[in-house]
Amino acid sequence: MSEQINKIIISPNEALDLELKLNKSAYGTIWRNLGDMLYACRLNPNLVRVTQTVFTITADQALWINQNIKNDTYTKVYTFLY
Repeated sequence: MSEQINKIIISPNEALDLELKLNKSAYGTIWRNLGDMLYACRLNPNLVRVTQTVFTITADQALWINQNIKNDTYTKVYTFLY
């Protein structure tokens, strides 16, 4: 039986907004690793060299992202797998 992999694809602007919201939330310290990932995603890889565009997160973190994301029209370039 294969495991289903879900994903969320976000833009650099969405990543920055989420990172700021996470820092102010109750999860800011607990999910420091998620904050670091979101912070790394604030850069546009078409303009700045980045080393990673795919990240792995927990289902709880994915739920938090989906509940807090402010969708924009910018190109989605970062993928979060859960």
